[in-house]
Amino acid sequence: MSNDLIPYSNATSLLHDALKQHRDKQSTSHFYAVQKKPIQLFNSFFDVSSASVSELTKQTSQNITRLTIPPSPASFAFVQSKKSIEEKLFDATASVKILASKVAMHLDRDRRNKLFSQIDSLHDIAEWDEEDMPIKDSSFETFLKAILLISPKQHPGLGLSHKGNLIATWGNNQDRLITEFLPKGLVRFVLSRTVDGEIERATGETNISRLYECLVPYQPNHWFCP
Repeated sequence: MSNDLIPYSNATSLLHDALKQHRDKQSTSHFYAVQKKPIQLFNSFFDVSSASVSELTKQTSQNITRLTIPPSPASFAFVQSKKSIEEKLFDATASVKILASKVAMHLDRDRRNKLFSQIDSLHDIAEWDEEDMPIKDSSFETFLKAILLISPKQHPGLGLSHKGNLIATWGNNQDRLITEFLPKGLVRFVLSRTVDGEIERATGETNISRLYECLVPYQPNHWFCP
């Protein structure tokens, strides 16, 4: 018998024809004896169909599983690598502006407009180095949290590291505070502060919740609220 899958309706029709032929050729007394062959035929069809359906079900299940498993980071990297620099910069700019819009109610209009203008400038294609990375969402999130916690009156100058981390700089005369906002709420800082005519320098890394406290010995409002 062929191993091709036979539709159930066709198998039923075939059984019916086989029974009719046996009824015509055999007496009623032999009906149950000859009926065994079409029953075996049906069982044979059923076994083949079940195996085929089982295999089809297995393949379908595997396909669904592949669809529901999130793409690997490597596949995302491959898609990103195919994008042009303009597309990468546009996507990064749009993404961080969306993040900023989620806390827009805590930012006054002037600060929000200035922030958006700075982001556009950071991703200016005319001055972009292909080896640099666009701003990371995770770094920008840390920056936003710091701004909301500290509420500095003076808005910082912004820059980007080669790894896509946002760098904010505050200055007052010769004194400088430079902060690099890292993923997971971490911030790295470097500062120089004139105290009693002497320049003091310090570096550190902390969580944004402790940033202001770590800067207290250097009077952080000297930069944030000059």
